[in-house]
This record gives sequence, structure tokens and C-alpha cells, in this order.
Amino acid sequence: LKRKAGWDDALHNAIQVPLKTLELSERILVTLQTLVEKTNAMLASDLAIAAILSESAARSARLNVEINLSQMDEGTARNTLQEKTSNLVDSCVSICKSIEEHC
Repeated sequence: LKRKAGWDDALHNAIQVPLKTLELSERILVTLQTLVEKTNAMLASDLAIAAILSESAARSARLNVEINLSQMDEGTARNTLQEKTSNLVDSCVSICKSIEEHC
């Protein structure tokens, strides 16, 4: 039982780096969004590419979170992390789409 509890703790810790990557990807996208229509027209494709790469980082991080979540026991911690991950990815996808549409 102690070993099992330690396993969930290890998985929770393993999730922290990709979860932070998701959070930072969202922050980057929010910052990029502030540059829409303020950036030189010649740089619009660079702005869109930066957004796409940030979204890609978020989606990649989600895969790392999900592989670890799938091994965790069902419960509040797992559900909370799953919901947070989904919300962050949804936000990143939405912001990226908005940036692309305006570039």
C-alpha cells in the first residue's frame, strides 16, 4: 500500500514539468495575441508561426501529462489535473486559431 501511494506521488511529480510547459505555452500565446494588428505586416507570418509552435508545445506537453494520468488511481487529484490540462490545451488551441485568423 505504501509503495502504491508512492507511485501516485511519483506520477504527480512527473506531471509537473509538462504541466508547467502547458501553462507557459498559454502565457506565450496570450502575449503573442497582444501583438496581433500591432506587428509589422511583414512579420505576420512569424507571429503565426510562433503561435503554432506554442500550441504544438502545449499539445505535446498534454501527451506527457495524459500518459502519467492514465496510470494514476481514479480520484480528485487525477480529475483535477485532467481538467486543468484540458482547459489549458483548449485555451492554447483557441488563442492560436485566433492569431492565425488575424495574420
